[in-house]
Amino acid sequence: MGAAPGEDSIGLVCDTSLVGTTSSSYSVDPVFQKFGANPQRWQKGENGEVVYGSLTEETKNALEYLNQLYERGILDENFALRAQNNLRDLVVSGKCGAFFGLWWTPNNPLMDEYEEDPDSDWEPYYFPAEIQKTAETYSTFRDNKYVVVRKGYEHPEIVMKILSVLFDYTRYEAKDADEMNSYFALNVDPTARPLVINVDYNEATYRVTEHIQKVIAGDMEEEKLSAIEKSYYQACRNYMEGQNVTVEDWAAYKSRISAVGLLVKSDYRTPEKIYLQTSNLEIPQTLGTLEKNTFIQIIMGKRPISYFDEFVSKWYEQGGDQLVKAIREDSR
Repeated sequence: MGAAPGEDSIGLVCDTSLVGTTSSSYSVDPVFQKFGANPQRWQKGENGEVVYGSLTEETKNALEYLNQLYERGILDENFALRAQNNLRDLVVSGKCGAFFGLWWTPNNPLMDEYEEDPDSDWEPYYFPAEIQKTAETYSTFRDNKYVVVRKGYEHPEIVMKILSVLFDYTRYEAKDADEMNSYFALNVDPTARPLVINVDYNEATYRVTEHIQKVIAGDMEEEKLSAIEKSYYQACRNYMEGQNVTVEDWAAYKSRISAVGLLVKSDYRTPEKIYLQTSNLEIPQTLGTLEKNTFIQIIMGKRPISYFDEFVSKWYEQGGDQLVKAIREDSR
């Protein structure tokens, strides 16, 4: 991705957590995937036993590569000092050349950067050929977002009714919901929506893009689009025609067509999850801190890559051994 030039511009930004969640940007997950590594995740080992992905040879190789990027000046030399807000500021101010993110990054943070500088040129790239097949990883049934109601509330069912209206009725049945669907198409921050949660059918993101692409290509009539799809299509069409283009139009096209379009073309599918019934897979804070500090030190060259083996030994000695045994018992 390209950004505004300048002496204080940096190449690749990087969050100190290194590995992202389902809703974060600025991680370097693709670098670990390039080496078939699964840091901060539990995975199946070659013998079928559960192992912690941060301790594998693949992760060690990825850290060595990240150190090379750091030494070459590609990776932000001050990444260890940056907070999430600071990373976003670098992007919005045009001082960042590239970052790893999800398909919706044109909506946030790039929409704000584009509004400041309409001449900026950001493009998504997907590198499936660079990614090695990784081992299967485990998950729990834990989710990271909830809608809660007060204990004793007289109408708890109202939550499900609101969800039904937002994600079903307004999209497929209502004849007077244009304003609501346009609101969603504006890519409003989820915290400003009636409920901070998304409920949709499987592969919804891909289907929306596929349908919009068919209409653009003339292989499908616009009338066959759902209400929400029409809102996204109209925004994308405005951008393509270049007439009265808004920043929201730009973001809709870059996310729905440019970014998701790459995933559709590559036939990307989310890997199936393997679940453990009782273990929460959480890493104790002491072990998490040991790992984070070690990885940052190796990337910055404060520790040689050979120190990785000493880190693995310390991790087991400081409680990791018992943790692995407990999780392996649960997986059987």
